[in-house]
Amino acid sequence: FLNYKERIFDFHIWDVDKPEKAGWCVEAGRGIIDFPRFFRMLREHNYTGTCSLEYGKDMNDPLPGIAESIGYFGGVLAGMGRAT
Repeated sequence: FLNYKERIFDFHIWDVDKPEKAGWCVEAGRGIIDFPRFFRMLREHNYTGTCSLEYGKDMNDPLPGIAESIGYFGGVLAGMGRAT
Protein backbone atom coordinates (compact mmCIF):
# COMPACT_ATOMS: atom_id res chain seq x y z
CA PHE A 1 0.00 0.00 0.00
CA LEU A 2 2.64 2.51 1.01
CA ASN A 3 4.49 2.25 -2.31
CA TYR A 4 1.34 2.80 -4.38
CA LYS A 5 -1.03 4.69 -2.09
CA GLU A 6 -1.42 7.58 -4.53
CA ARG A 7 -2.74 5.15 -7.16
CA ILE A 8 -5.01 2.96 -5.03
CA PHE A 9 -8.67 3.92 -4.88
CA ASP A 10 -10.39 0.61 -4.03
CA PHE A 11 -9.70 -2.48 -1.93
CA HIS A 12 -11.57 -5.75 -2.27
CA ILE A 13 -11.33 -7.33 1.16
CA TRP A 14 -12.04 -10.83 2.47
CA ASP A 15 -10.70 -13.12 5.15
CA VAL A 16 -9.02 -16.50 4.61
CA ASP A 17 -8.26 -19.43 6.88
CA LYS A 18 -4.59 -19.85 5.95
CA PRO A 19 -1.84 -17.85 4.21
CA GLU A 20 -1.56 -19.79 0.98
CA LYS A 21 -3.33 -20.26 -2.35
CA ALA A 22 -5.19 -23.25 -0.96
CA GLY A 23 -6.72 -21.08 1.78
CA TRP A 24 -10.50 -20.82 1.94
CA CYS A 25 -12.66 -17.74 2.27
CA VAL A 26 -14.17 -17.41 5.75
CA GLU A 27 -16.35 -14.86 7.49
CA ALA A 28 -14.44 -11.67 8.33
CA GLY A 29 -12.86 -11.96 11.76
CA ARG A 30 -12.67 -15.77 11.67
CA GLY A 31 -9.53 -15.94 9.55
CA ILE A 32 -5.95 -14.75 9.67
CA ILE A 33 -6.23 -11.18 8.37
CA ASP A 34 -5.59 -8.49 11.00
CA PHE A 35 -8.32 -6.09 9.88
CA PRO A 36 -8.00 -3.68 12.83
CA ARG A 37 -4.34 -3.17 11.92
CA PHE A 38 -5.20 -2.85 8.22
CA PHE A 39 -7.88 -0.20 8.86
CA ARG A 40 -5.60 1.72 11.26
CA MET A 41 -2.95 1.83 8.54
CA LEU A 42 -5.48 3.16 6.03
CA ARG A 43 -6.59 5.84 8.48
CA GLU A 44 -3.00 6.84 9.32
CA HIS A 45 -2.35 7.43 5.63
CA ASN A 46 -5.63 9.27 5.00
CA TYR A 47 -7.02 6.69 2.60
CA THR A 48 -10.29 8.03 1.16
CA GLY A 49 -11.15 5.26 -1.29
CA THR A 50 -13.53 2.36 -0.83
CA CYS A 51 -13.23 -1.06 0.76
CA SER A 52 -15.57 -3.59 -0.83
CA LEU A 53 -16.42 -6.83 0.94
CA GLU A 54 -15.86 -9.97 -1.11
CA TYR A 55 -17.35 -13.20 0.14
CA GLY A 56 -16.96 -16.54 -1.59
CA LYS A 57 -18.19 -19.08 0.94
CA ASP A 58 -21.55 -20.89 1.05
CA MET A 59 -22.72 -19.53 -2.27
CA ASN A 60 -26.02 -21.41 -1.96
CA ASP A 61 -26.83 -19.26 1.10
CA PRO A 62 -24.25 -16.46 1.43
CA LEU A 63 -26.37 -13.90 3.33
CA PRO A 64 -25.63 -15.14 6.88
CA GLY A 65 -21.86 -15.00 6.27
CA ILE A 66 -22.10 -11.62 4.55
CA ALA A 67 -24.16 -10.26 7.46
CA GLU A 68 -21.63 -11.62 9.97
CA SER A 69 -18.75 -10.04 8.04
CA ILE A 70 -20.49 -6.66 7.80
CA GLY A 71 -21.21 -6.80 11.54
CA TYR A 72 -17.58 -7.60 12.25
CA PHE A 73 -16.33 -4.68 10.16
CA GLY A 74 -18.85 -2.37 11.82
CA GLY A 75 -17.48 -3.40 15.21
CA VAL A 76 -13.88 -2.85 14.13
CA LEU A 77 -14.68 0.63 12.82
CA ALA A 78 -16.76 1.50 15.90
CA GLY A 79 -13.79 0.49 18.04
CA MET A 80 -11.70 2.95 16.07
CA GLY A 81 -14.17 5.72 16.81
CA ARG A 82 -16.00 5.67 13.49
CA ALA A 83 -18.77 3.31 12.44
CA THR A 84 -19.02 4.33 8.79
